[in-house]
Amino acid sequence: MNLVDFPIGALTYQQPRDSAGNKVDELVFSVDAFEENVGTVVPKKVTIRTSSRHGFPTPKEEELLVGLMLFCQQRNNFTQAKVEFRVSELLRVLGWADNGRSRRQLREGLDRLAGVKLKFENSWQSEEGRAYEREFVTGILDGYDLNAVRDGEKPGKREFTSVQWSAEVFADIQRGNVKELNTNEYFALQRPLSRRMYRFLDKHLVAGRTFDMNLLKFAAHLGISETHHIGKIRERLKVPLRDLESLGTLIEPATDADRYHRLGAGEWLIRFERTESGHVSATTTSVEAKPRPQRSSSAPKRNPAATELVQQFYEQWCGNPRHDPSFPEIKQAQATIDQYGHAEALALLPVVVKLMKDRFPNATSFGATKTYWHLAKQHVEARKLSRVKQQQRQTDVQHDDERRQRDQERRRQLQAEWNRLDESQQYDIRRQVLQSCTDFVRHKIERREFDDSLLMIECLKHLDKG
Repeated sequence: MNLVDFPIGALTYQQPRDSAGNKVDELVFSVDAFEENVGTVVPKKVTIRTSSRHGFPTPKEEELLVGLMLFCQQRNNFTQAKVEFRVSELLRVLGWADNGRSRRQLREGLDRLAGVKLKFENSWQSEEGRAYEREFVTGILDGYDLNAVRDGEKPGKREFTSVQWSAEVFADIQRGNVKELNTNEYFALQRPLSRRMYRFLDKHLVAGRTFDMNLLKFAAHLGISETHHIGKIRERLKVPLRDLESLGTLIEPATDADRYHRLGAGEWLIRFERTESGHVSATTTSVEAKPRPQRSSSAPKRNPAATELVQQFYEQWCGNPRHDPSFPEIKQAQATIDQYGHAEALALLPVVVKLMKDRFPNATSFGATKTYWHLAKQHVEARKLSRVKQQQRQTDVQHDDERRQRDQERRRQLQAEWNRLDESQQYDIRRQVLQSCTDFVRHKIERREFDDSLLMIECLKHLDKG
């Protein structure tokens, strides 16, 4: 499965060259993608390096890789890293003529697969559900033993040829990171891009009936990295799409209007719908032992609430109110509604969109919202708490003003009452103040500075006590 999402070599049969016409020793394919299992944008990159004089793997070697996987499944069901076979058997499966030219191609292909090194950055998943490894380097084959054909040798006398998978790739296979592939259909396809697209879609059209991807990212996964021109990419895909549609077992035919959806300036979505019949692989042609998951009988229904939430997202995100939600989108929307309720989810949606425009402006699908609902809820709750605190501060200020007004009014009343007292009554109150006053106030009384404001405050307090 890890060898499906990115090419393992060149898309053409010719070896790649730089602008000066010289051979290169490194190919790089990269794409930024939102991954739900880690909840963020993951910059994925695969660097292909070779020191072999034979160069990078080509579409011929991709065919050979699939054929070797088939033999590994048939010979030992992925229990041994070493796979034995007769060359004539392998050529027959690959559809190559059994002659000297094909055997030279086989030898060269094995050299290329044994000489290539793949460096995965955030794009090799070692276990089911585990986060992507940041950097991971592996080869494909550790080696091979190809027996030479001697003149006059009878076919039945030929000894077995063998290949040895690299430890990393074989460990990944044994962990079950594999799935079935209809090799009859795969080898029947004549164009390299058709075959590469077939394997990629065969992997991704499993979880749901539909599969959406940003068009530029889709092209990058197929190895179309020399252009970012939307029109040129669509032209490159036209014939391979027709090849896959004509099979009748993988994707439904679609018009350009249904296949491509404009999200914004330079942003396009490509959509695929799996055929109703599914994609059936015969046991004798399955490349890998892991059975294809069947479509769940509990697949989410297109309920109005979930559909509305998805369509509202696309309308607010890119101004497209006519988006047709996929089954994964409906499932995710229903899970969101189950958690927050329909009305609250719609109320949170504008906050989700705002957060995504700030933090993930390159998002292209509803699936990218998964990380942001909880953040949106936190933002809304924080705003509510802020409003409550602001209202409380306003209430406190109002109460303080009212209390000051009451205190001022009471002081005026006490001052008036003090003024009506005769000298002896005022003298008695000052004597009471002396019993508990500060040294400063005592000093004022002893110096007979009776008009001091602090002394007056203490006197009015005693007067108020009665």
